[in-house]
Amino acid sequence: MIVVWRGVASRQAHQPSQQARAIVPKPAILPSLDAANDRPVLLAGELGPVPSHNTAVFRGAGAATNRQPQSSGIVTALADGEAALNLGSLDGLAKGSELGPIVITAVFRDHARGRIVKGGAIRVNDRVSVPPAMHLAAVSHEVDALAASGDLDQARALARNTLAAGSSGETRTLLERLAALDYRAGATDAAREHYEAAANNFYDPPAASPSEQAVTLNSLGALYLLRGDPRSAEKPLNQAVSQIAIDPGLRAQILNNLGVLSEMNGDLAKARDYYSRAHAQANLTRLANLKRP
Repeated sequence: MIVVWRGVASRQAHQPSQQARAIVPKPAILPSLDAANDRPVLLAGELGPVPSHNTAVFRGAGAATNRQPQSSGIVTALADGEAALNLGSLDGLAKGSELGPIVITAVFRDHARGRIVKGGAIRVNDRVSVPPAMHLAAVSHEVDALAASGDLDQARALARNTLAAGSSGETRTLLERLAALDYRAGATDAAREHYEAAANNFYDPPAASPSEQAVTLNSLGALYLLRGDPRSAEKPLNQAVSQIAIDPGLRAQILNNLGVLSEMNGDLAKARDYYSRAHAQANLTRLANLKRP
């Protein structure tokens, strides 16, 4: 996704405004200038527009008319060694999921049945908990559904309210998703704060992969540049590009943004070098796409 600054006054001392607009995804413009308007271009895949309302989302029609994922439920009935639960796929359950002494054997949207393992003492109205990782995955899908339906406020509220449901490492990806939604809702300060918090949790278990780190740091750096703060952008962008195991397309975005950073600092020679390297990485991505069947 390409994010463009408005109101650039000079190529040697770019002063971006707080506002940015997103344009349709297309190959990176390198060197990083919109030739028609002399505007520098920032690349950050997470900082794009909300998907179309017609976009297919997990579990069908979306969350606006349904209850939210629950972290716990109750046993509603017992029969022949099986328990019926008021939890279902909406809550992250799947066939084979284990909820204490209950192994799920059949799952529907808002209810399920499970076999009670030998020795399990289960009674009607007993409360069962959904494992945190399973619950967080369900919430993430629901957040995506809400965003795709156009309800950014509810999507952001659900993500914020669920951050306490797991450890800082377990909820990190949800925090990153919230940051992207904050940006799309125009809350750029909140987006920066949430990306910063996610970056501080990279090494909390489960540790973030190099790709996750690079995506988050690149988005954070882009937001600093949009604020006109190249000094703060320098560290996350350099950390992002230092990640080894990332694909050429992502590396091209980061190198491009480092070029914009260099332009803002008045170092056009360094900017040209970054743009050239970004162009080479973008070409690798295009060649890889051409080879795909």
